[in-house]
Amino acid sequence: MIFEDCLEKRLLRKEKPDIEKSKLSLEIAEERIIDAEIAKDAELYSAVIVLAYAAMFHASRALLFKEGYTEKSHVCLIEFVRRFYVDKGLIEKKFIPILNNAREERHEVLYGLTKRETKEEAEYILKETDEYLKKIKLIIK
Repeated sequence: MIFEDCLEKRLLRKEKPDIEKSKLSLEIAEERIIDAEIAKDAELYSAVIVLAYAAMFHASRALLFKEGYTEKSHVCLIEFVRRFYVDKGLIEKKFIPILNNAREERHEVLYGLTKRETKEEAEYILKETDEYLKKIKLIIK
């Protein structure tokens, strides 16, 4: 789905920029990454995937609120990040597939019937999530 489709279907909506919501969403992202680290230490690798994605989701929402948008779709939130930050060179392109893969992995953990996450997958997503949050903190603060 492209950005214009998200707007047309009202999956992204333009509103007033809200820096307070932006900061709150970033705080939630930071809490989720801490929770994900705790889950990793407890060898709860599926929980790591869910929590790390939640951290990336809330960090992305921090950007969304900063620009004056709200979302009704995880896919459109990622498309927003691409349009407003990746295309402008503010966030590396590599994060779009990382966000999409994390979104899909989270979905599989919550609703799937087959896959069990590994320590390696958990460590990888934590590393990428931590890097993503650092980039967004620089933009927000």
